[in-house]
Amino acid sequence: MVEEILKFHDKEFIDSAYQNIFGRLPDTHEVNRYRNMLRSGVDKRAVLLAIWQSEPIQRPLSPELDRALTVLQTEMKRERGFRGKMERGRRLEQRIHQIDWKISEIRQTFDELSEQLTRLGVRVDNVGQEIHEKTYPGFVQLQQSADELQRSIEDKLSALEARVGGRAGQLEPVVCRGGSASIAGMADLPGGAQRLVRRVRSLTVR
Repeated sequence: MVEEILKFHDKEFIDSAYQNIFGRLPDTHEVNRYRNMLRSGVDKRAVLLAIWQSEPIQRPLSPELDRALTVLQTEMKRERGFRGKMERGRRLEQRIHQIDWKISEIRQTFDELSEQLTRLGVRVDNVGQEIHEKTYPGFVQLQQSADELQRSIEDKLSALEARVGGRAGQLEPVVCRGGSASIAGMADLPGGAQRLVRRVRSLTVR
């Protein structure tokens, strides 16, 4: 029964659906409504179900037609569910492609940054080598000068200590015999002599 209705097209299809379901022909408003649905691309089976559910049925349908419409409704629901899954799958696939593209973009950016860091590391190494080459000889020379200066100071201090030791040996009898009182007076001695006497005293105390 349903297959026979679906064989018709446009207004004849609408007339056949109304005649078999409601036992009457559709009015102008009903024809225009469902004709617009058909011409807009709506599935003819969906239009038939819309007509079936558009108003209460005043007379009982034949068991064959009622069963056929119920089966058609179940099939359409299943198809809508399948199409919905297909649509969700399509959107998911698009999303996966977008994520893959984003990952590729991030990977490219990472590679560029890695290359820049490598170049920067080479530049740092070159600068470090250049600084080493420019400053190391001066540092070595400065270290050598400091060592020479230290040796010179040590030599002069050794010579000075030897001279002071000789002077101490000459003045020791005087200092030990009379102490500060054996000399006419510390205040009467020149400043250099006073310092020398103090140095001798410190050496003899040791």
